[in-house]
Amino acid sequence: MIIQNNGVLSLDAQTSIDLIMEPVIQDPSIAESFMIFPKLYAGEVKLALIKQMEKIVTAATACAPTYKGAVDITERTITPKKLQFGVKICYDEFQYTQYDNLASIKAQGGATYSQELVNLLTGQIKTALSLDVDRLAWWGDVTSTDADYSLVNGIWSYIPNLVATSQVGQYVNTGSGGAITNAAAYNFLQDVVLNAPAVLRQFAPAEKRIHIAGSMWIKILRYLQDNAISNGYINVFAQPLPGNIAGSFMGIPVVVQDRWDSVLAADFGLSEQHRILYTVKNNLVVGTDLRMNAAGSQAFVKIYEDPNTDELKMRGNFAFDTNYALPQLISVAY
Repeated sequence: MIIQNNGVLSLDAQTSIDLIMEPVIQDPSIAESFMIFPKLYAGEVKLALIKQMEKIVTAATACAPTYKGAVDITERTITPKKLQFGVKICYDEFQYTQYDNLASIKAQGGATYSQELVNLLTGQIKTALSLDVDRLAWWGDVTSTDADYSLVNGIWSYIPNLVATSQVGQYVNTGSGGAITNAAAYNFLQDVVLNAPAVLRQFAPAEKRIHIAGSMWIKILRYLQDNAISNGYINVFAQPLPGNIAGSFMGIPVVVQDRWDSVLAADFGLSEQHRILYTVKNNLVVGTDLRMNAAGSQAFVKIYEDPNTDELKMRGNFAFDTNYALPQLISVAY
């Protein structure tokens, strides 16, 4: 998940620079997993997917038209939470390193930090924000005691309750926490997709996404190799597409979520998490102003050099929230 950053910053001591962080949400893993909500600054905003109407035809009656059809919109809300970030960097840390030539003291018109080094550091911030946004979008939980996760609710924080109340379209128990065979991983994928509700099957394959933990995808690949299965339901791309799309199942793009494994292991102490989430792409929603088309965006980083300590300080604010529209359009395994 590497973000290329270009730009020229001219930094003088005690001079603040506002740098718009527009490219952050352009990260392909987010763009291929969620619908990015376009009108974040309207307070609490209602989400909706218009259900397909039918049975609107009736017998014609003279001078008495019948309006049998009605637009049935299922509504849910998304409310931006105001978040912030801050980074403090000391010039001395770069001395006698490979970056020393980029941090020549007072070599840039009185500034300690050269343009090249400031650009490098702001690029690191953009990448960090992208990783945090992705992590919170999936794993945030406002009930968590971990301050890194209690900021917003992520998609997986909603799933257990939806399963418990039988609101999801399909649930498959994969026995997470215990080892599974390669064949079992392949069969679980089939169960999630082939037994999905009819309403989900009716969407065109290109409109949907299968999100699968990286460890499960590797097991599926090994099953295909061990059984010499080269085609059929699964098409593995020799060159994965942007957004971690590594293949397709029955024409549905498969998004491999390797970070699910690393996040669950590092922050939750969980292994053998056999997770699959199959839904319409626009059913999962992220609202944030970390994008180029966010009118009125306040997502910027304020950068300045402290002349007393030679520290480079960066801070900023942005809005963020995650939700889903229709639970019946979710087929899940864990």
